[in-house]
Amino acid sequence: MKLTLKDPAKVNTFANIFRHSKNILDDANIVFSDTHIYMQGMDAAHALLFELKIMASWFDEYEMNAETPQTFGLHCETFFKIINCLNENQYIELVWETDNDKMHIAFKGDDSISKEFELSGIDMDTEMMVIPDVEYTADICIKSDEFAEIIKELSIFNDTVQVKCTEEKIELLASGTLGSMTASIKEDDIISYAIEEDTELVVNYGLSFMDKVCHFNKLSTDLYIHSSLSYPMKMIYSLDEPNEDGEEQITDDPKSYCRFFIAPKEVD
Repeated sequence: MKLTLKDPAKVNTFANIFRHSKNILDDANIVFSDTHIYMQGMDAAHALLFELKIMASWFDEYEMNAETPQTFGLHCETFFKIINCLNENQYIELVWETDNDKMHIAFKGDDSISKEFELSGIDMDTEMMVIPDVEYTADICIKSDEFAEIIKELSIFNDTVQVKCTEEKIELLASGTLGSMTASIKEDDIISYAIEEDTELVVNYGLSFMDKVCHFNKLSTDLYIHSSLSYPMKMIYSLDEPNEDGEEQITDDPKSYCRFFIAPKEVD
């Protein structure tokens, strides 16, 4: 298996994914197939699921010689430390020799010193979770940086946020012994909003988990949020390339994405 990434914006995106994923995962399985790479893992508290899918066409070069998908056990902290050695204007080359379970990582550039690393795969007993497609009660699209700022501010007062969705607005509330904050978001304030008719949805989530997801806000200008009482909150950053006009494609079902699922939090 060999993949090469030379586009500076995509190199930066790829690096940012693994810089922040190590704050969620200790290790994760990454699957290489002939059409895409797929990575999945869960945090230690089993409250936050991380999922990454990048299509083969996203890379400058993508070679998959095996006839069936191959899984590499990735130690996220070590991979993060390697990625942190990437210099500006360098490109990334990954080569995985499946027979010895070692991944070769190279950072190269015309005006910089080339760096090469060898990373051993780890054995993982966990199986990939199958994530079904479900209908959510509320579907939201908001600017990712704006939402990240709201979550940071809510964290001043509590470690839990109450999300309340009605047809009129979305409210995010954090309340503690020293005070409280409510962010009231109307449909005109965001890109899009849809909720089941005559519905009031009230769900609590851990702010620390939402904050970790918001650290990925540089991946995309838009963040898709889907909430329901019956399922974990789904949050999606699209990695799809801009359209012919150079604009980000607005869709909550991208081909390449970074996706997260946050379990609701029970509050006494």
